Amino acid sequence: MNEDTALHFRDIELSDKQHIDDFLKRFPTRKLNYCFNVLYLWREACEYQIDFYQDFLLIKTFIDCHHNFLYPLGEGDLKDTIEKMILYAEARRCPFRLFQISERKKEILENLFPGRFEFMPSRDEEEYLYNSEKLSTLSGKKLQHKRNHINYFEQNYAWNFEPITTSNLPECHAFNRKWFDIQRAEGDCGEMLEMELLAIEKAFNEWNALGLNGAMLRADGEIVAYAIGCPLAGDTYLVLFEKSLHNIRGASQQINKLFVQHYAQGYTYINRAEDGGDEGLRQAKLSYYPDRLDELYIAKLKTVSSPSSSNTNT
Repeated sequence: MNEDTALHFRDIELSDKQHIDDFLKRFPTRKLNYCFNVLYLWREACEYQIDFYQDFLLIKTFIDCHHNFLYPLGEGDLKDTIEKMILYAEARRCPFRLFQISERKKEILENLFPGRFEFMPSRDEEEYLYNSEKLSTLSGKKLQHKRNHINYFEQNYAWNFEPITTSNLPECHAFNRKWFDIQRAEGDCGEMLEMELLAIEKAFNEWNALGLNGAMLRADGEIVAYAIGCPLAGDTYLVLFEKSLHNIRGASQQINKLFVQHYAQGYTYINRAEDGGDEGLRQAKLSYYPDRLDELYIAKLKTVSSPSSSNTNT
């Protein structure tokens, strides 16, 4: 098979930021995996690579020995583009898979490729979108327990909320390492945790170039929580990372609320990412009552049996 499929995926570089940011302005999406900061910060962990084909941004990962593709972002001949992606995977002897397929994209694929794909629900990848105003006020009976935690925090600590700047960035960086050391000591030292640590450290090391927003929460002078985010596209703001000390009651609820108040005003939704199948994380995200949790699918190319395998001599 000809290896030249017209696609040339490559590693993501900091110089790609403007180009990818422009794509998101032209083709807004609430899905976080199209955000440059996500792609760049997690590029080693997920082996993200990109290509610009026609007027599409193409993104793929290499996980579990498979090339996995995101639905093309942009405009043009979508069928031709996906066919090229299929050829790319086939040339590398990998099954073709498209991730994060919404209901609308599922219909498009079924119309373009009748009967060629099978679709499997992917609950672990569904992203939690919250109404920005609700998160910034925590109003309503359902969120009373969140407000109770915040009241306790405010009444029992001398606290303040401050932006992360170049002057306090080293202190926040040190707190981050402390937080991860606590998780390891408690036995939570999985591969995903270590990959997240690398992504956050990359964010700190390239803070200004990435244009991130960040804030920390202090209690009695010590950092007890921080949050990092950035605009995603259109009406959605993305919270990239949020960490707090679990033994400081109300710290997580307070950083969550104040960060949205200070950095996400004017956005309709807050994207707080997926839960990855972690049950504890799932319950924590559900406890804030998301406004949108859209069903997603993985699209797999169906295996076509060869005539010789279906016909037998009698």
